[in-house]
Formats: sequence, structure tokens, C-alpha cells
Amino acid sequence: IAEAKSPEIRIAARRKKILISSIAACVAAVLVAIPSIKISSDSNGKISNNEITEIIEEIIYEDENSSNSSTPSTDMASNDESNNNSSNPDIQSKPGSASNSTDNIQIGHAGSNSFKIKMSDLYFTNLSTNEATTTYEKTYTPDIKYLYVNQIPTEKKIAIYKTYYEKQIDVSEACALADNFFPKLAVALNINPPEYNVQSTSESVYIQNNYEEGSLYNLSISQSFRRTFIGFGTYTDKPIFFNENIVLTLPKSDEEIIKSLSNIKENLFNLFEVSFENAKVIREYGDDYDAIGIDVIFYNSSEHPLNYLQGRWPYSDFLALTFLNVGKQNTVWSLFSLNYASYRTSKKTDLIFEQQVNLLPLEKAEEYLKKGYVLATGGCTLCQSEQTPVDFTNYDYVSFEYKGGSEIGDLTIPYYAFYKNIGTAPNGNMTFAKTYVPAVEVEGYEEYFINKHANH
Repeated sequence: IAEAKSPEIRIAARRKKILISSIAACVAAVLVAIPSIKISSDSNGKISNNEITEIIEEIIYEDENSSNSSTPSTDMASNDESNNNSSNPDIQSKPGSASNSTDNIQIGHAGSNSFKIKMSDLYFTNLSTNEATTTYEKTYTPDIKYLYVNQIPTEKKIAIYKTYYEKQIDVSEACALADNFFPKLAVALNINPPEYNVQSTSESVYIQNNYEEGSLYNLSISQSFRRTFIGFGTYTDKPIFFNENIVLTLPKSDEEIIKSLSNIKENLFNLFEVSFENAKVIREYGDDYDAIGIDVIFYNSSEHPLNYLQGRWPYSDFLALTFLNVGKQNTVWSLFSLNYASYRTSKKTDLIFEQQVNLLPLEKAEEYLKKGYVLATGGCTLCQSEQTPVDFTNYDYVSFEYKGGSEIGDLTIPYYAFYKNIGTAPNGNMTFAKTYVPAVEVEGYEEYFINKHANH
């Protein structure tokens, strides 16, 4: 099955559907219940256990390279209403209460006049400075409602965040979690409590049960500086969890999907001793298949001011159930993995308020867009350079997103995300080109592209 030794291969592998029937015992470490990782059996090389945490962090914590990085968000109390509003950028309802929910995490040097965002604070690739640009990623959706753009804030000031950690790697802490949760998961999966092995480095700990012939599940714990993932992946397309074969039968709305999982939700809350008030559904689409993954996320929207953002993982603790369409069936989706993500920081997040800065007017961002002064996250630079140039002058939608790095001190800043419809995929999905412009002033931004163009 899939192997990957370079980021480009991992990105490519992530975009493919996992064929559960081809999963082999020799790559048990790969099946670590990583939400949304897509692996197929036609790749070469091996993913080592030491790479697992890196892949988890890339895919779960900051995975914006997926086939559709703007996907549905659903509040359990009012799914249909929130979906209808969020899918139409012309509806001017305020998305969440971000400006009022930072009190418990506001630290930093707010109010400093010397604070500047530099080009080095940006985490994107950029290749073109022409009006028609190749600097974009492709996004697929069968319906506009699953594009789910975030509305542009009306405030003149916008928050900037910074990444921080508090704890070092602690093998004994990770082993204690294994001793506590592996037996509980074993009961829920109706298997014997597993023996496990531990692999650790200075930056991560990875624990998994010892593989035995005929094993149906891979229990795992992955610890990094920032947080811990606890859960399982399956080797079968009919897993039994809490004495039930957990499947989704589609088509269903997000609200119906969440409601159908109410029993397993309560069992999960009891197992991990947590309680989450909100839930959302993340759907991923591609160009040559139907939806390749459905993630159901339980979380608390109020625990971080950026949790209102649609189509991405929460910035606080969450529970994630991942379902895959086995054998390209159109209606039955089987549970593939479970993950409980728990931050190891006292604030239960690693993204803290750093500064408020002026929001760049959309009109200014549109000027950059027309000049080709844009950024993108999807795929390798070579892949982007080979894409057909797209003229974003008359773009179709604009969204609002936050993106940033994962190292201590890295900034997470807001961006305008512009969408342009560029055709229809072979399977009938709409294909959008998506590109970014920072939604705040960046020192040297325009000069960077002018110099880049001159050097060409």
C-alpha cells in the first residue's frame, strides 16, 4: 500500500481514496486513524513510524492542501439555517462572535505600533506575477452549498495569532494514556486489550498495538509538543464499535448525519470523559470520484475565536469520526477511523492572540489579485507551474480564512480566498481555481512581486 518519503508524494497520496481491501500488515503504522488521509496501493516507498506524527500534524492540524479545503460546517442546533447562510456570500450575517471570544486567550503585545507582518511570516507558494496566474489550487464540489465561503468581517481591526507550546515530549504521559484508553477502546471494539509498542524521538511519541494476524483494528496514540491524538483505524470495511456496525447511508444532510450518530456520540463522550456542544461535517471531493471522505467533528465552538471558520479542523479539543466510501459505492459509507485530539497546553489550544491590525480593504486585495500578486497552498510548485493560467479578474466567490505555520512563534493571519469556476470535472463536479491574498498589510508584499517579475 501507500508509501511516501517526500512532501509532494504525501500530498498526492492524501488526495487518493484509501482502498481498505488492499491494506497490508506491513504498513500497520500508516493506519493510525488519521482523519482525511487518503492512501492508495499504487505508490512506492514506505512511511516510517517516525513520520507518523509529522503526517498527523500536517493533515489534521493544518491540512489545507486537500481536494476541497472549504467544506461544510454544521452547528447541531441549527444546521440547515447556518448552511444556507454560509453557502451564499451575499447573505450578510456575521459568522460567529470572534471579536468577543478572545478574552481568555488574549496575551501578547496588543497595541504595539511597531508590529509588522513580513513576507517571511507567510506560508505559501507563488509562481506567477501576470494577470492570468498559475498560482492556485483546484477545489471540487458537486454543489455550490459545499463550497462554503466564510463571510468577510465588517470590523476594521482583525486579530493576528501566534503559535506556542508549553510542554516537552513525555513518554510516560503517553504510556499512561495508552494504559488508560486502550482497554476502554478494546471493550468498545469487542477485542482483547492489546499489548503495544512505543517509539519516540525528541519531537514525538508514537504508540500502537502490536499487530497480529487477523487484526481488525490499529489502536494508536500520537503525542507532539502541541497535542495528543488517541484513537483507532480499521482493517475492515465493517467495523463493530459499541456493538454496532457504524455506517452512513447517503444522501443525507449534515444535520441528519449528526443526528444519526447521537448514540455513538454519547458513548464516545463517556469513553473519553469529555462533552462537546457543537458538531460539523467536513466533506471532501475530487475530480474522478464522488466524495472521498466524510468527517464528523464534535467540538466546542466557544473554545477558540477561530472555531467559527468552516471547512477546517477546530483550534481546540475535538472528536473526529472519519467515514470512507468503500468500493466507490454511492450510498454506504463505513467508519474508517476515530480520533480524539487533546491539546497539552493549559489554554487547550496552541494558537493565542498576538495583535490586532487593520483589515486590508477587499478593494486593495482585488488590485493585487488583478496584478497576479497572489499566493496558493495546494500541491507542489512544479504542478502549479504546469496548470493552465486563470484570469481571476471576474472571480466568482471570495472567502475569509486564517492560515499559518506550526513552529513556535509562527503567525496565523487572515487571507482573502478567491474562487474562479474553471470547468467541470470528469465526474461532474464543479472545478474551482482558488488563490489567496493576505487580508492585512504585509511589509514588502508588492515589492516582492515586482522584483520577482523583474527577475523573470
